[in-house]
Amino acid sequence: MAGGRALDEAARPPRLAICLAGAARGLILPTVWRSIRDTVLSVSVANPPTLFLVLSTGAEEPRGREGNSEDDDAEQTYLHSSEGAQLLAATLNALQPAAVTFLTGRSQPSCGVPAGGQFSKWAECANLVRDYETRNRD
Repeated sequence: MAGGRALDEAARPPRLAICLAGAARGLILPTVWRSIRDTVLSVSVANPPTLFLVLSTGAEEPRGREGNSEDDDAEQTYLHSSEGAQLLAATLNALQPAAVTFLTGRSQPSCGVPAGGQFSKWAECANLVRDYETRNRD
């Protein structure tokens, strides 16, 4: 009864996937994740948004600032501490993402442009959404 399924899908309210991709260092700050939770994830719609995360936890390539590669912020070393682990756990618990991918190791620039590596994170996030939709078909 393929026609019946098409009618059921057309009657459902649309769903919204939200992809956040980048370094974990900022997301684990309570001010940041609370803002995302309260302003983005709490929108009033028929179906609440589904969150997907792709977070890098390793060092990042310098972005044209002298000495940036040695900076603790660029290295994200505090993520590997007990405090960092607690902040990350609190973030994931508060945001309740449907899927998370952690990228470890040094972030690589794409096409020789340091900020271009972000595109591969977005592509990975799109894969998370596709996999989620495949697993959650009625």
